Order: sequence, then C-alpha cells, then structure tokens
Amino acid sequence: MSEPSNAREQDSPREQPSEHGAESDAAARDDAQPAVAAAETRAERRERKKSRPLRVITESVVLVAIALVVSMLIKTFLLQPFYIPSESMYNTMLKDDKFMVSKLTPEFFELKRGDIVVFKAPADWMNNPVLPDPGPVANALSYIGLVPQDSQDHWVKRVIGLPGDHVTCCTDGKLVVNGVEITEPYLYPGSDNNLLPFDITLQPGYIWVEGDNRDSSEDSRYQMLIKGVNGQLPMSSIVGKAEFIYWPLSRWQGLGDGEAAFAGVPAPQ
Repeated sequence: MSEPSNAREQDSPREQPSEHGAESDAAARDDAQPAVAAAETRAERRERKKSRPLRVITESVVLVAIALVVSMLIKTFLLQPFYIPSESMYNTMLKDDKFMVSKLTPEFFELKRGDIVVFKAPADWMNNPVLPDPGPVANALSYIGLVPQDSQDHWVKRVIGLPGDHVTCCTDGKLVVNGVEITEPYLYPGSDNNLLPFDITLQPGYIWVEGDNRDSSEDSRYQMLIKGVNGQLPMSSIVGKAEFIYWPLSRWQGLGDGEAAFAGVPAPQ
C-alpha cells in the first residue's frame, strides 16, 4: 500500500534562503566603503589646499602683529637702539656705532658718575633745532624699535657730576669732583681738559655731562662757556643708559666700566 502523498511531500527537500545573496550584498557594501572614504579624503584634501594660503596669511599677520607689539613694549619700557652720529665719544664709541640703551636707568636703577647716557638735547643746546624729516618709513620703523633712533636730537655723553656735586676743571689737567681728582682712562688720546676751565656746583635735578673726545664735544662745558646757556642737563631729559655696542659685530662690547674712575668720589656735602 502506498504512502500518503503528504508524507512524500514532507520527505522532499524544502527550498532554503540563499546564503550567497546575503554574502554578495555584504561584500558590495564592504567594497563601497573604501570608495566613499577615498572620495571624502580627496574632498578634504581639496578643501585643505584651498584654505592653506589663507591660513598661512592669517598666521603670518598674527605673528607680525605680535612681533610689533613686543618690539614696541621693549622699546617703550626696556631697551632702545641708537647710533652715534659724531666723533664726540671717540674712542669709546665710534661714528655710526649702533648701541643699545637701557630705559630702566635712571627710572628704576641709580644713575652713577661715569655712566654713558642718551638724552634729548635741550632746545638751546641744538645748533639746528628744526631737523629734516627722515620719512614715514624710517619714522615708523624707528617708532616701533626695529631700527636705531636717529640721534640728531638725542645726544650721548658721559656723566661727570650728579645733582649737588661740585665739579671743577682743572688740576694738573684732571677734573675734580667733590675734591677728588679723576683719572679718566676712557679719554680720547690727546684730549685737553684745560681747554675749557670751569667751576660749578650742580643744582638739584641736574647733571654734568662731557664727551670722551673733549676737544670735539658740544657738552656741558661747551654750552656754558662757549654758547652762554645753562650747561647743566636736567635729569628729566635722560632717555636711558648706554649698555653695549651691538653693531658692527667687530665692535661688540659693553659700556659699563666708566664708573670705576669715580669710585673714590664722596657724596656731595
């Protein structure tokens, strides 16, 4: 007797879902991901290339602005470059030497005899008070401290006497400060102190300055004895103390050894 038909149907294999179809879909998705990622990477690279010049320009502008601000702050509060326009400080400082001035003296540090100072010359010391304008570029660079200050109206001399000091010239060719003869090793060879004799007691707030090349310096002696104006320099006109020569490199040297000549000078009475 034959088996019921439904039994044969049960014994026959049933149709199963295709595993190959699922695998091919997954593979297609996997293959598509690197292509999409590559496309995104190319797009990002293009965007970066487009934005790179702008970024470089922006960063450069920011760096230049920071440098200018720092330079102005340094010039205003710490250091300022100057150059020597004359022979009045030979041989300590030569014409066209570039040197750095500390603005902390005398504002925060004590001014001493023998220091070399830069000061704004009083109007009656100037032979030509109206100076030519060097131009907007030079003025701007000097203003922010990137080039040395034009020294035509800023002079450099050595401090000989402080407020209250009694300074005379001369004894055996030497200056006398508060009764002590001064041996000055920095003087230009052949300089003659006896050329302009004087005797003065400095007022409060004023100093006495002279060039190391005494025969070629329109300093306190020259102003008082030749021009007939006040040879005492107000301390308020001092810009700062000359610290070192930085250019030319062959002239690199400090400028702080002048005070040794005045080591034995007592305070004014």
